[in-house]
Amino acid sequence: MNATKRIGVKKIKLYRAEGVRLEMNNRTREVTTWKGAEEILLGWSHTAPKPDEGYHKCDIEITWDNDHTIKFRYDLYRIGSGFESLSKHVHGMLSFNGGVGKPSHFSESDYRRYLTDMVARYSGASVEKWREWHDTYAYGDWTPN
Repeated sequence: MNATKRIGVKKIKLYRAEGVRLEMNNRTREVTTWKGAEEILLGWSHTAPKPDEGYHKCDIEITWDNDHTIKFRYDLYRIGSGFESLSKHVHGMLSFNGGVGKPSHFSESDYRRYLTDMVARYSGASVEKWREWHDTYAYGDWTPN
């Protein structure tokens, strides 16, 4: 599907569940663009742990223009040492759970077993639904290869 025909984002709500005390006073933010969300996470990442020291949990809620909403956890790492853009993370999550993004460390049979046994049980949505979301929604300025 052409990226220009994908359903755009209406709002992105970010909640930093862990972090520096100063930032915790303003730990819930809501924006209407991917760029705004990326800027917030990038700012927060300067005080997040390095990957070998852990991560800070963030709860993310994305609502698209058709009012479909997904909620998930985002692991925040320090910039330059494991930080992943939100749009790339969302694309990866939709691909993985939609059956079109098998990680290289998974065998085909392990990946299929994961999709069969885990996706619907823990996400409440079928693999087919995740694939539909993958093919329907815009996820920022990042574009898959």
